[in-house]
Amino acid sequence: MIRHITIPAAIALVLLAGACNQKKGHRSSENTSADAATDGNSSSQQFCFLKVEGQQSIDSTQVTLLLRGDTVEGKMNWVPAEKDARRGTIKGTRKGNIITGVWSFIQEGSHDSLPLQFKLNGDTLLQKEFAVDPATGRQIIKADAAYKDKLLRVDCRL
Repeated sequence: MIRHITIPAAIALVLLAGACNQKKGHRSSENTSADAATDGNSSSQQFCFLKVEGQQSIDSTQVTLLLRGDTVEGKMNWVPAEKDARRGTIKGTRKGNIITGVWSFIQEGSHDSLPLQFKLNGDTLLQKEFAVDPATGRQIIKADAAYKDKLLRVDCRL
């Protein structure tokens, strides 16, 4: 009797898993498209960028941006090898190809935030470099800071 219950249950689980994967894959391709997508009454665009660096090319910075008009939301993860990562969210605004915002992140269990400034430039995202304020020891963006860090556009489905 147990055998008869187990086989139908196994078949049901396989069918359910297949249905979930189809929906998940379908939703993923819609939500991660870098092309304009309708979201209610507004249109939005999602872009993903990656920078890999370091001696063994294992330090990474990943940025995902969702642009809705002049509003920008997203995620940014700075993950250096053998160091403490910073993982968090971005909230900001866009004027033309310039994005100004705040990166709120967690590092070593502590919450912190930093100002950010990006420039969208074709398939690259340029980030203004940070400097250290000698009075506070905190990272800042100076008014004359250069857009030095270059992240390359990648497929958001990766």
